Amino acid sequence: MSDDPALLLLAAGSSSRMRGGDKQLERIADVPLLRRMARICLGTDAVTYVALPNADHPRWIALEGLNVTPIFIPNANDGMAVTLKSAVQSIADHPAVLICPTDMPELGQHHFDRMIQTWRENPDRIIQAKGKSGKSGHPVIFPQSYFARFDELTGDQGAKSIISDAQPLFVTFHDDGPNIDLDTPEDWDAWRLSHRAD
Repeated sequence: MSDDPALLLLAAGSSSRMRGGDKQLERIADVPLLRRMARICLGTDAVTYVALPNADHPRWIALEGLNVTPIFIPNANDGMAVTLKSAVQSIADHPAVLICPTDMPELGQHHFDRMIQTWRENPDRIIQAKGKSGKSGHPVIFPQSYFARFDELTGDQGAKSIISDAQPLFVTFHDDGPNIDLDTPEDWDAWRLSHRAD
């Protein structure tokens, strides 16, 4: 078992705000976003898990050939808490878990590498990324001592309550990667337009 945090990508939700599309499968440089994120995680050499709806889902097919471990959450539409609780229970033997949504196209391996290194130096702290604006974002690392707190989550509640109670250690990056998440077709159109302009 690795001494580093397990990496957990959250890709079990319905992507309902995409109105029939799937943000996890939006393509960047002709690669589905979910596959791109998984490759970045694998580049850290940490064990990588992906929360997914089921084994027949196109998202799992998009990860074909990658050394990731799926965690299937068939009732993920019951709320974010269901996904988080089930996924964290599945990785409970790891010393920590780095949790990250997969709708964040500006995250790169340097974000994950620096987060993991910061956790190595502070293994008892929750570690949270901030973008250059100072706004907190993703990824977030939770030490094993906080895993039981996930059982308290309900409905569509994320892990904000766990983070706020813990006074996390922030890692500030000189880019917007930790804060750019794209949930709607309009978000994607605007992001692609801005990058063409670059």
